[in-house]
Amino acid sequence: MTKKNLFLIGVTLALAVVYGVFFTDWFRTHGIQISHTSRPVPQQRAANPRLQAIFESSAPVTFFFRPELRLTRLKVFAVSELETNRYALPVWHMVSESNTPPVDSLVYGITLRGMHPANKGQFAQPLVPGVNYRLLVEAGDLKGQHDFVPRPKLTLPR
Repeated sequence: MTKKNLFLIGVTLALAVVYGVFFTDWFRTHGIQISHTSRPVPQQRAANPRLQAIFESSAPVTFFFRPELRLTRLKVFAVSELETNRYALPVWHMVSESNTPPVDSLVYGITLRGMHPANKGQFAQPLVPGVNYRLLVEAGDLKGQHDFVPRPKLTLPR
């Protein structure tokens, strides 16, 4: 092979690498995709009075994750609180110090297996319908956030 051919092959490979890095997602880490839904549930009494208090004013909010995550930290803040206070207190804060099972969904206020409140005895506070909240999740090195507004509680007949 001549020097000209080797040079052209090198340029072609360099262009292929530049294309792969800058114009495709082959080498990018994919972030966390989070969505939520809030649906009315049949009228019933929760077995746990703490959960009954959480679901008293707003419909339960379910979060969905893609891909499945092994959560290490989970926080929910009122967005207005975050905008005015740099050290805002979360309305729900869970941490994991062990290996949690992968989850693809969770319901606000319900404790996940392998996770516990960040501060002992501090559980989820009831959500206020119409207030904008932000969910922050960490799964190892991955971080994600999702804003949501809970709906007022609507009950369905039994």
